[in-house]
Formats: sequence, structure tokens, C-alpha cells
Amino acid sequence: MSGCAALVLALVVALAACSNEPVAPPPPAPIPTPQPEPTRLVVGVDDMGAGFNPHLLAHQSPVTSALATLVLPSVFRPDAEGAMHIDPTIATSAEVTATEPFTVSYELNLEASWSSNAPIAAEDFVYLWEQMRSQPGVTDAAGYQLITEVRSRAGGKAVDVVFSQQYPAWQHLFSNLLPAHILKDAPGSWTGALTDGIPASGGPFRVTTVDRARGEVLLTRNDLYWDTPAVLDELQFRRLGPDELAPALAAGDVDVAMPRAEPEIRTALGGLQPAPKLQSVAESVVTQLGMRADGGPLADARIRRGIAMLLDREAIRASVAPEALTADAFGLAPSQPGYAPTAADDSPLHPDAARAAQLLASAGWSRDLTTGRWAVAGGPVSLVIGAANERPEDVDVARAVAEQLDAAGVDVTMVAPTAVELFGQPAVPAVPPGTISSIA
Repeated sequence: MSGCAALVLALVVALAACSNEPVAPPPPAPIPTPQPEPTRLVVGVDDMGAGFNPHLLAHQSPVTSALATLVLPSVFRPDAEGAMHIDPTIATSAEVTATEPFTVSYELNLEASWSSNAPIAAEDFVYLWEQMRSQPGVTDAAGYQLITEVRSRAGGKAVDVVFSQQYPAWQHLFSNLLPAHILKDAPGSWTGALTDGIPASGGPFRVTTVDRARGEVLLTRNDLYWDTPAVLDELQFRRLGPDELAPALAAGDVDVAMPRAEPEIRTALGGLQPAPKLQSVAESVVTQLGMRADGGPLADARIRRGIAMLLDREAIRASVAPEALTADAFGLAPSQPGYAPTAADDSPLHPDAARAAQLLASAGWSRDLTTGRWAVAGGPVSLVIGAANERPEDVDVARAVAEQLDAAGVDVTMVAPTAVELFGQPAVPAVPPGTISSIA
């Protein structure tokens, strides 16, 4: 049988080579199998925020927090109860290795790298530390201010961080690392490079497009991620107004929604059939009253302390957010495990009008006994208090502070520019509260 098969094959080849008859065309190519549509989850949100740097007060928003979790590397991450656990995809160990001086040593995962192929390394720690202690308008900077040195070992894959004193909340530092190799030499990149995206990914997703006109942010799977890949191909955040969210959920255009729990949203979602599953999620927000010490009427430390003693913190909290907890420590929120108050005994935690009057008078202020108003250098004292317009809670806090200071005899003007203007510029426009719509 094998000999016959060889003969037939040879005959066919000879005929194909010598015959004048037309050769039959080859069979048609197989029709390609259609590629499956990418799996996508669409998340409805209220707004996109002013940018995506999670360390800037001006950029804080639910979208920024979500992108940071999905795209940026963190040495530690909180669990459902708020306890911090090391992320083994980023670091294999992190521990206190010395107490004098207080030193924390990190051993980084050798495979951890940015989507640009640069390693996640010590330079990313150095960059974040330098920015957090020098840039204006940053959030949770207290721990970084205590760092005196960041040393690199093992080719950048091991880091020693030295503090000026013990810092119990060190596990909360170096979260949401940023790609130093891209940002460190670009002027204005701390803010500008993250206004419309995140230039490199160190997580399971990467930011592909940001379309502010359409109100959409598209994330796709990071194919260079070194650990377990994401199940979804794409994740899209879509901005929807209060009147658009419920119809979008009903039509299936949106899979999940993250709106603020306003009464009108609850009412609209409650009217859908079938009713969607609703779950309230607490958002950790700490509001601080910062006083400018670089010049103006509050340059004197005695005045700043006196103003603080005129304020009743508990009354402000009760009027603005009665269910909120009072924070008397940096690093950990009152709702997190391990929280303990660290405020000094002489901190102005409670109002003390008599002591405040002594401090203000010692700094050159005088009070008219008839009107009760404070003056300095022959003219009335006038303070300006600002709050980000797109943060209603901050505006409410600022208004409560202004009312208390006015009652104590201090003239106050309120302004409410955008968060970008308030936290990122030395001077801000005198915009009254409520005259700017929320940022798209």
C-alpha cells in the first residue's frame, strides 16, 4: 500500500506541472471565528472630580479612590474592617527594624513593575516622600513630615525609611505610589500629569482613556501585570446626573452605581422594578481647619492659637455631621482599629474665650468694649475663610466656623472657589458659596 500511495502522488505532481489544462483554484479559506466582545463593567458615578492624584485634596473623589485602588501600587491595604495588611504583590516584608532612630525596612517584590516596564522601586518611595513634604494641598502628610531619610538597597528593591520619632501609623504610608521615573523630572507633573489620567499602572488595570466631555473613564486590563490577571477586560466609569442614573440602571446601560446617598437618589432607585440591591458604604472623610502662617493676620502663632480657642469643635461637628466621630490623631481615623487620641494636653480641643482673649491681646489685638469687635493697628480684624465649592460638607463647616468667629467679635468673609484653586494657588478668587456648579 505504501508503494501505490507514492506512485499516485508522483503522477499528480507530474500532471500539475505539464498539463495545459487550467488548474483548479484552491479551496476557500475558512471563515474566521468572530472574536468575543470584551467583558465590560459600567459603573455610574456622580462626577469625575478635578483629577486623579489620590494625594491631593483638590482631587479627592470616589472615582479617584477607585482608580488608585485598581491602578496604583500600595505596600499595605485595608481589609473590610479597616485593618492594614501587606500587599504581597508589591512587598514581601515590611517591619520596624530599629527604634533609635525609628526605622522601617521594606523588601519589595522583585516582579513588581510599572506598565512602562520600569521596576516599582525605591525611587518611587523617595518621590512620594519628597512631594508630600513640599507640595501644597496634600492629604495625610503628617507621617511623611517625620521622615528624615529614605535609603535604597538591593538595586532599589529594598528600602529603609528613617523617622525623626516613632510613628505608630507607619503602615498607612507609601500607599498609592506614583511612577517616579515619569513624573520626577516633568515640571508641574505632580498635578498636571494626573489631571486627565494616570501615566503608568502598577496594578491589574490601567487607565486607557479619560473623556471629560462625555464624562467617561475607561480602564482596561493591564497585560503586563505580574500577578493574577483581572477577570474583566474593561471597566468604565460613567458620569450620570441624578435624573439619568435610575433609567440607565433600568435599561442595563449601567451595571453598578456609586452615587452619594442623597434622598432623591434613594427615591429614584427605590422606584425601579425589579428593585436594585442597595448598600450604604461609609466614606472616610477628615475635615481640618488649616490656618495660613506664611503671612497676613494669622502669621503670629499666638493669634492662630487664640482663634482655635474661640471655636467649639463639638458644636461644629454636631451641626454639620452629628453622626461623625471626632478625630484627635493623625494617621488613623477614629473608626479604624488601633486608633488612639494623640492630641497634647494643651491642644485647643475645647473653647476657652478667656485664654483666647489673652493670646490675642498679647499679639496686639484689641477689643472694643462697646461693640465687642476685635481690631488691630487701628482697623477691624478681617479674616477670610475658604472651602472648596464642590465639597458641600466643607462649605457647611466653614460656615459654622464663620458664625462662631463672628459671634466672638471677629469679622469673617467666606469664599468658595474650586478645590483646585483653593488648595493649589497662593491666592484664590473671592467667589461666594453656592455660585459655582460642581465640577464635571
